[in-house]
Amino acid sequence: MGYKTFLLGVGCQKGGTTWLHDYLAQCPGVRMGLRKEYHVLNKRRFRHYATRPRSGHQLLGRVGYRVGEAMGLSALMEACLKRDLRNYFDHFEAILHSAEEVALTADITPAYAGLPSSLMACVRDTFAARGIRVKVLFLMRDPVERVLSATRMYRRNRCSNLGEAAVTESEQDEVLRYYRSEQCEYLTAYERTIERLESVFAPPDVHYEFYERLFRRSSVETITTFLDLPFVTPDFSRELNVSRNDNLLDTAARRVVFEHYRPTYDYIAQRFGRDLMRKVWGNYCEFGE
Repeated sequence: MGYKTFLLGVGCQKGGTTWLHDYLAQCPGVRMGLRKEYHVLNKRRFRHYATRPRSGHQLLGRVGYRVGEAMGLSALMEACLKRDLRNYFDHFEAILHSAEEVALTADITPAYAGLPSSLMACVRDTFAARGIRVKVLFLMRDPVERVLSATRMYRRNRCSNLGEAAVTESEQDEVLRYYRSEQCEYLTAYERTIERLESVFAPPDVHYEFYERLFRRSSVETITTFLDLPFVTPDFSRELNVSRNDNLLDTAARRVVFEHYRPTYDYIAQRFGRDLMRKVWGNYCEFGE
């Protein structure tokens, strides 16, 4: 493994990224850093980062891995990474050079699905100037199921913070309020993400996979081959952050959400094949044809 690789994971939210992160962390040559999701690139407060002088605290960018390894990603460390984007690049470069055998590190943040092309190009070019290649992984999930799973996650978080009695809206009503929000579209209109990725990265540097077939040996082998990593047999009994299986959306509600994201279903079907969509996305089978 002669290359040093930074993996940019761009989603999708509720699409298996936590399981994938934990799997990759077990692979030889991988050091994943301080957390799965850094949420740095989606904080756009560093427009002129390349022209500002470096300050003393920016040394955290280089020593932060060792500090963070001992004490976790402190508020100071997190603020440092977000204040100046160079600290972000320094941080991951330090991880990759922390030991000769380290070949890959990653930031897998589903919110990066909406990054502008200019920022994606900045990530590509800045790492390339440091002798580090960037590879991108995008996991996708049936949009209706992603919306439902995300709604349940937000609902659980509110119940935990406010108490169940404070959450009075039904799950279905909450889905029907959320599905057309700007935040939801940002994370679910996969065609927009794909178009931006492919305007920046060469085809060999981008890999797409579907949540519905992620937990298969063949899919994981393909991912490790893409990343030039040795294959390690996964523990498929550990599917993290999986929502319960009962679907409380009635057929009419699911159709409403489907129709809103029909352009996404049609784009993915045209891109990856209708036969595959019939196999992996149940709502496409039910409403798409």
